[in-house]
Amino acid sequence: MHGTAPFLGPVVDAVRTWTFSPPQTDGQVVEERMGIVVQFPQSFRPKLTVRERKYDPPSKDSIDHAALPISTIEPDYPLKTVAEPSVVLYNLIDQQGEVTSTQVLRDVEPFTSAILAAIQKWQFVPGKEAGANTDSAMVVVVTFRHP
Repeated sequence: MHGTAPFLGPVVDAVRTWTFSPPQTDGQVVEERMGIVVQFPQSFRPKLTVRERKYDPPSKDSIDHAALPISTIEPDYPLKTVAEPSVVLYNLIDQQGEVTSTQVLRDVEPFTSAILAAIQKWQFVPGKEAGANTDSAMVVVVTFRHP
């Protein structure tokens, strides 16, 4: 887990309350690793830091992990809106670290469009299983704050 105060503790507490259906392939339950990314875009104007964030890739010694972001771009806060919603996406990341599909789990327009545009610019390292690149899933939660 990676994160900074004051966000990491509340995020971990919230994620521990989530439940998931077991992943299946051809009707059979399978083991799967899934990454969870929670992002809180800056809520102040003018922006005081860059919108792009870089993350350290996993250690080369790491043989098992889900896909992980190594570069993210914060979504723009939609103009003429006054809300603070959370948008939730479910992404599949392939063996090359590319997003192959995105399913919107919690849709709050126009915020959903903003994060869908931003996530197209994100870069990932693929998941690994027994040291080999593998497809993996990732849940992305973006909580917007009104500027």
